Amino acid sequence: MPPETHERFNRLLRRMFEGRVIPFVGAGISLSATCDEDLDFKPTTEFMRRGLCRFLANTVKEGSIPYDFQDDRLDQLAELVAIFGDKTTACEHAGIHSFAGLRPTPAHRYLACLAREGLITEIISTNYDCCIEEAFRQSFGPFPQNQTPLRVICDLPSYQHGGGEAWTDTLDRNPVPRLYKINGCAGDYSSTGDASRIILTQRQLQRFRERQWAQDMLRDRARRYALLFVGFGSDEPQVRHTTITIAEEFATHTHGRSRGIPPCQAADQPNAPFIVAYEETLSFVQLQLLHAFQEAWSAPTEDTNPKQRIEPLLKNVLLGTDASKLGHNGSQMPADLFFQKLFTAACCRLIAIHAGKAGRFFQWLSDLTDRPSLWSEHLVNHVCPRHACGWPDPGSQPYFGYAPGLFQPAAIDPRGPLLLWRYAFAVRHPDRLPLKDGTDWYLPFLEDSVFLSSLLLFLILMMGDRLNVTGGSAVVGTRPGLGLEIPLIDKGTPTSDPMNIILVARKAWSDKVSLKITSTKLPETVAPASRVLWFVVLPEMKSGKQEWVRWKEHSSDSGPLRIGRAVPISAEELLQRADKPERFSPGIFPNIVATSPPPGPRARLVPLTRGAS
Repeated sequence: MPPETHERFNRLLRRMFEGRVIPFVGAGISLSATCDEDLDFKPTTEFMRRGLCRFLANTVKEGSIPYDFQDDRLDQLAELVAIFGDKTTACEHAGIHSFAGLRPTPAHRYLACLAREGLITEIISTNYDCCIEEAFRQSFGPFPQNQTPLRVICDLPSYQHGGGEAWTDTLDRNPVPRLYKINGCAGDYSSTGDASRIILTQRQLQRFRERQWAQDMLRDRARRYALLFVGFGSDEPQVRHTTITIAEEFATHTHGRSRGIPPCQAADQPNAPFIVAYEETLSFVQLQLLHAFQEAWSAPTEDTNPKQRIEPLLKNVLLGTDASKLGHNGSQMPADLFFQKLFTAACCRLIAIHAGKAGRFFQWLSDLTDRPSLWSEHLVNHVCPRHACGWPDPGSQPYFGYAPGLFQPAAIDPRGPLLLWRYAFAVRHPDRLPLKDGTDWYLPFLEDSVFLSSLLLFLILMMGDRLNVTGGSAVVGTRPGLGLEIPLIDKGTPTSDPMNIILVARKAWSDKVSLKITSTKLPETVAPASRVLWFVVLPEMKSGKQEWVRWKEHSSDSGPLRIGRAVPISAEELLQRADKPERFSPGIFPNIVATSPPPGPRARLVPLTRGAS
């Protein structure tokens, strides 16, 4: 990534980790969303206009009223429909009810993941759809009982009820994210039928200032946070009235002028806005926002050179031309691409933080070895090069790590979990496999960084170069009821048959897998093969506590399988025996326990499912 793009992206990343970024999303983030209940519906201004025009064409007979509405804006058309019908009629013919059925796009899902990590605690949206809250709900997968509430605020009562809640009342003490829908919510409209809550007509937009809660919220967030504008490319009234409010608030910020801040430093202020533009150029509303902030915070200048006046505005802007520098072919910056890259970079930095000396994963390693840095650096250097974590050290390493595919959905199930979390689900919940297509699931580093980091470390140790840009999806497989299977190849003799290693979480092994292995007897005439199936038992954090459970048992819990013998070994013991990453090899496993199968009941092994699990 060229230095100028790298610097802009890292500035945004740093602000987000400081807890100072609030995404402000517009229609552009939902343009690719589809509605299963209405396949013809498109969440675009033009589609809404056509619906309103059809009503007017059928209601206002040609020539009966001397008015041509064909070129009117959306708000004007909605106002006309409300005149000849009512506000409910305007909402119905604009398709507001269909917005409630839109399915989340990748951008919504990445936003939900960032919120689950606590990196984003508030989101402001001008959209009617329910994609963000649906993506957040889906991220809990088949465990709705564990769901942290997302406070959806679309009017004063909901603001009063959920606007001040900061933390959950659970032991985990996770932050409660809030979603402000300042133009109303299609889900609320579908359930209540109250069209007055949907800001659509020209009169409603002109009276937006009367929605004092929204005015106050916007002004407060513009003062204290860095607003990240994504999907704001149009000049529609629903965008323009919000832009004017923010610009007017920026105009009240005179601190920079009084302190004499140079124009080039305005973008470095903690509440300087960020803008992501879809096209190669800025739209009028985007430039208006930047100029309002620049003018308010910069000291007056007599410089009349247009370039010198405009250039400082672009320090917090990512344009469509930056897409190619983020590893994307093309000159446009879709919201899906931007949030994918932001989430990937955030994960890289989270991994580096938890593998650092103050991190939980490093503390776990410190309990095992006198040289924890050898293991933590092996993890960080492979998954997240240093410059991807906020350090300006581009070097020759890829900006988003050597395995960016881990942070994207699997190709076989685009609506399922991101690949790393697909692996994590198989390790943590093998009894729930196979995961139904389209079922999402996400476990934040915030909740169990030791488990996720140890999973990543063992993926790297066992797969090496096979964990490439695709995340190793062609190699890794799942065994329902057992866990995640990875063939471990001996680097010294790559032509030899790989060992079959199954990763499983500590609780899953104790509660489910160990019982499954020894519970099913086969006829005595069935002879077991000589192969050994090795289980690596990964650590997990205790819920609500800053500690983990140590697990040391191995051969005492081993049991026979139809294909041979199953032997569980703790991740702790494997790392202690290897001592350093270079010594981790298949030879470690038979050295820990004897390989002769003990007598006892045999169990049928569920067939392996290959291909991104």
